Amino acid sequence: MGRIAGANMAGKFRPYTTVPYFWTMIFGKSLRYVGSTGGKDGSNFFDNVIIEGDFKESRFVAYYCRGDHILAVATVGSDPVAVACGELMKRGMMPRTSELMLGT
Repeated sequence: MGRIAGANMAGKFRPYTTVPYFWTMIFGKSLRYVGSTGGKDGSNFFDNVIIEGDFKESRFVAYYCRGDHILAVATVGSDPVAVACGELMKRGMMPRTSELMLGT
């Protein structure tokens, strides 16, 4: 991030394309979050959450959506899903909410 910031200050525009990512361990369970549901103008606030998995088994994926766009993903016990979603977001290839609902 520092190199990109320095290049931009020097007039050599370089986009910052990293997708926000967070993870932690809570009571021996891995929680990962990728994407963003914040924004000063409110453009990234979610209006729907789609849950796949089982809360009781502490293994689930939560998709934070706004309209037909998936903005962020939180996982517990499903680390590979968070990693894959982060890569899809970075490449602009994240499925639509409607596709997720259809299971495609």
